[in-house]
Amino acid sequence: MTEIIELKTKEILFLLHKIKGSKIVTITVTDENKFTFQDNSPTRSQAFDISENGFIGYNLNHEKLLFDLISLGIKNVGGMIIRQFLDEKIERIVTNGRKILIPKKNIYAIGLGGNTYKIMNSKQVEEACNTDFMTKEKLPNEENVSYKELEIDLLA
Repeated sequence: MTEIIELKTKEILFLLHKIKGSKIVTITVTDENKFTFQDNSPTRSQAFDISENGFIGYNLNHEKLLFDLISLGIKNVGGMIIRQFLDEKIERIVTNGRKILIPKKNIYAIGLGGNTYKIMNSKQVEEACNTDFMTKEKLPNEENVSYKELEIDLLA
């Protein structure tokens, strides 16, 4: 079983590297059988920057940490949100009146669990990103974001 989890984890890392440009990957995993993490909680969420050249995080240990968290999510339960930053930028005025440029984004999602993973379709991604987890009420969509299914030809 461990070999399957390792293979599936490597597949996900391969997919992440195939997404062009810089991105932020947020992963949340739960180990329901143990209180695995430092805060004595069975759940952990962490975000990782992935640079345009594929470097994960800002520390050499971040790639291994992401690998371990993906593996734990595949073994138990978890999910990943991938925010891909596009070249096109939108001008915004922030609360102090200053103008800034914010990149447009594509957002993808991957469900983890049951010793496998599932790439979410665009409707599932939008629902995951825009539903209040407590009330289940729909939240407004983020501006300048496209919710997409991760469609990457693995043979390309």
